[in-house]
Amino acid sequence: MVHRSDYRDVTIVGKLSGGQVMKCCICGGDIDKHYTPQGVMYWDKGHNPDPVKTGEDDRCCDACNTNVVTPARFKTLLPVTRWEDDRA
Repeated sequence: MVHRSDYRDVTIVGKLSGGQVMKCCICGGDIDKHYTPQGVMYWDKGHNPDPVKTGEDDRCCDACNTNVVTPARFKTLLPVTRWEDDRA
């Protein structure tokens, strides 16, 4: 669940202003906001970071979702293969 305490006030100039930014539970950076081509924000809640972080209120940024969370999910789904053992 996302709580108001996850936000902090920021100032963003122009029609892309959204007002508040959540913090990534992995890197601590700002959660990315997503906009339509017309400049209307449609998503600012980040991504589910499970299995890296499993707190009910945890959310992660686009970069951590791509570089940390998605690989971790694949590791939990795929069995260990011979080539992974030989890489060391």
